[in-house]
Amino acid sequence: MATLADDETRERYMREHAQALYWELADGGPLRVEALLERAAERVPGLVPTTAQLAAERERVQGDKDGLEIAHGLLLSHVLASPVAGAHLVWSMLRPTPEALERLDGFRTSGEADLGGAHVRREGRAGILELRNPRHLNAEDETTLGATEVALDLILLDHEIEVGVFRGGLLDHPR
Repeated sequence: MATLADDETRERYMREHAQALYWELADGGPLRVEALLERAAERVPGLVPTTAQLAAERERVQGDKDGLEIAHGLLLSHVLASPVAGAHLVWSMLRPTPEALERLDGFRTSGEADLGGAHVRREGRAGILELRNPRHLNAEDETTLGATEVALDLILLDHEIEVGVFRGGLLDHPR
């Protein structure tokens, strides 16, 4: 497993290569942040943490973490600082997720989609997105982010919906 470069080396590399690296990783198409970070870990060992390194880091309590995500922030800050590469990354992130596009016909037909950490339904002209994370009192976390993004895309893509409502799902909890 590659070890991460020190901050000074990473910063120097990103100042010189961020834009070219972004275009190499994008390979001519839209590139979401998650894919950018995964591809960077694969193609430039030590620049950002690998999936395995991040998984190990997530198992630690906050005080014991090594701050591996800082490398992600550095890469993203340099890409976003580039007017052309940054605009392309933002454009890519504004596009609907592939999962939302796959689920769109079913959602338009049924008016409802259960995505695990999020649930979305159409009520008249409203799209109701419920965050469902009862274990953590409906707090948004890494288990709900993807589902929430897909649900939001479904609301935005459904021509019958004029307004969206985002709320926490019902809880059966003493607090």
